[in-house]
Amino acid sequence: MPRKDQNIEIELADLKGQVKDVFVTCYRADNKNGRISLGIKEITLYNPCYKYSFFESGNKKSFFDYDSDGSSANHIYDENGMLINLYHYKIDESLDWTATYIYNDQGNETEHFMIFADGKLGFKQITLYNSDGNRMEFNQYGGDGILSTKYFYKYDENGFCIEHRNENAEGKLQYYVVCENNHKGHCMKHIWYDEDGKLDRIDDNSKYINEDGKMIPSTMIVNRKSLESRTYEFENDYHDNWIKKTVYYKKVATHIYLREINYYGEESNKINNMNTENKNISPVKEEDVKSDIIPAKELRTGLNRSEERRVGK
Repeated sequence: MPRKDQNIEIELADLKGQVKDVFVTCYRADNKNGRISLGIKEITLYNPCYKYSFFESGNKKSFFDYDSDGSSANHIYDENGMLINLYHYKIDESLDWTATYIYNDQGNETEHFMIFADGKLGFKQITLYNSDGNRMEFNQYGGDGILSTKYFYKYDENGFCIEHRNENAEGKLQYYVVCENNHKGHCMKHIWYDEDGKLDRIDDNSKYINEDGKMIPSTMIVNRKSLESRTYEFENDYHDNWIKKTVYYKKVATHIYLREINYYGEESNKINNMNTENKNISPVKEEDVKSDIIPAKELRTGLNRSEERRVGK
């Protein structure tokens, strides 16, 4: 359920200075009379709108983002960078559900449960580990709190997972999977067997991951020629972090990203806060992190349909 975007993570890793929070909004570029200006806000999978807050240590404190359907989610982390709560909000900004994550002393997730806004349980997951920190058992409970599914895992002498099986609450086998790993422990082939032990299918993972377990870029997803036709223009703040990025496709501006960055120990100023629409957004406070429910209105950026139409007009 937690949302993660590799490109966002890469950009955050490149930030300079002691960053307190970062807010990014994407707009379509409006090309009129030889001038480039902000058009309407655009929120898509490839053009996200999000806000990150950080502890002074540099670890993530919160991550608030929007989905293209207008819903939003706020991820809350502890000082060690572990996700502890996830709040999901509906389009009308009301709370939809809350997810909670609990960890053991080794940092492994032992419990994960989701509760709807009315207090009803959505599901619960319990995970057990061995002394090496390898997951041995995973139990799934339904909204009624009753055990529904069990997963068990086996490892070789190197600690690589070689098999996992699925059983129902009564202990009846549903299926099991044998993993063929490479020398680095990454499963290059999944061999599936049904409840009777008969071969079901074979998944060849080598088509999708390399020997280091990383995804192989797909030409079905990325249009290389399209990327090659794109150029970028940046405006940076005095920490040399970009605060405005204009994207051009075949020399025509298509999108403008505004990035507001605030730093610990520094007063907010116009140089760092080009995205003035977000000036009334407060960083997540410590008391908010500890509360049971974080109101969506305290965290949303003020994005709504009427404002979308007025931007740049």
